[in-house]
Amino acid sequence: MMKQFNQFTKSLLSRHPTGDACKTSSAMKTRIQKPRPTRQAEPSLNAWEHLAIHRLVQSSAHDLWVKKGEPADTALEIWVEAERAVIAEFIRLRQNPPE
Repeated sequence: MMKQFNQFTKSLLSRHPTGDACKTSSAMKTRIQKPRPTRQAEPSLNAWEHLAIHRLVQSSAHDLWVKKGEPADTALEIWVEAERAVIAEFIRLRQNPPE
């Protein structure tokens, strides 16, 4: 496997342009800057909210499955439907909290 990888790498490198076409101009060098480290955004959900949403989705998916007559081979579709509904409600409540 490693031998095949090395051969593949060599073939790619042999086709790579060399010389002037590959060199970077001094004007381009001055424009390129290293990315600055950014502060990571705080998570939008804490662990308890995530767990609560998961449990609501689980319960909602089961209710939908029973409501639809317990059809076989529909677990993923029903889960996604329940997940969309629960997350949409969560987002709505977060944007407009009840007073």
